[in-house]
Amino acid sequence: VDEIEIDEQLKSGQALFFPDSCADVTYYLSSDLSYVENVTICYNDFSCSPIGQRRIGKIHVYLTGLISEEGTVVTVTLQDFYIEHHKIEGTQTSTNTDVSGFVWEFEQTVENGKITFPSGDFSLWESEKTIEVNLLTKKYIQTSASNGVNSHGIEFETETLTPLEKSFTCGFIGKGSFLIELEDYDEMVIDYGDGSCDDQATIIFEDDDEYESIEFTLE
Repeated sequence: VDEIEIDEQLKSGQALFFPDSCADVTYYLSSDLSYVENVTICYNDFSCSPIGQRRIGKIHVYLTGLISEEGTVVTVTLQDFYIEHHKIEGTQTSTNTDVSGFVWEFEQTVENGKITFPSGDFSLWESEKTIEVNLLTKKYIQTSASNGVNSHGIEFETETLTPLEKSFTCGFIGKGSFLIELEDYDEMVIDYGDGSCDDQATIIFEDDDEYESIEFTLE
């Protein structure tokens, strides 16, 4: 491949395999051609929904190196992006902080997160996460803390109590718990169970000085 072909390749972008058939995906390589530096995931047809949720708008992904390399930073921004008429905004930044054999660790933040509902109401949030990806056990393990304001104007904070675990092969979090604190309300705990792959979780709360628990189905 000569220099002219490489230059045209970088200018025009290339098609990139993406598991969502509704998305048009292009990418640009770094100047030394060693990694993908910029990815744009574009949803143009709101009626297309093979995984059950319609999307429209663009997702921009910027990388400073290979995801598998320690120190790489991945920044995700959204452009006029909607899921089922809900506008999603914010910037997500993930930093690869450690690569040790089959275990990768990331620090992830969300800044200026916002969901605007079709009614015009909106919620705001910011968060910090530590994510461990274990390629040997095929699990994601994360701890996090967040704060914000929900669509009813109520301030909230959340904090992981026991690490949340999710298997690569399961669509739901199978283990772990986190605390929810709502302004002017009692604290609540969400418990995902013992590690089984199911869509069930338990909410634990205080009622008349006694702790109650209710099972519910995850979506």
